[in-house]
Amino acid sequence: MKAWHFLAGYGKLRDGRAVQVGDTVTHEGPLVPCQSGLHASVRPIDALEYAPGTVVCRVECGGETIPHGDP
Repeated sequence: MKAWHFLAGYGKLRDGRAVQVGDTVTHEGPLVPCQSGLHASVRPIDALEYAPGTVVCRVECGGETIPHGDP
């Protein structure tokens, strides 16, 4: 699924990990909406609600996903 994700700063995820174009980022551990995992939104307008910074990325999501609001 293609989606949108905002970075916390240039080249930095919300948890502080550094990222650059082409990186594959994996979340280890349980997925809990709004608590644990990597957030991405299908619609860019929805991603704005979770934006910790001004850098937006187009991302490809794979593996297990949990829609927001469905624990």
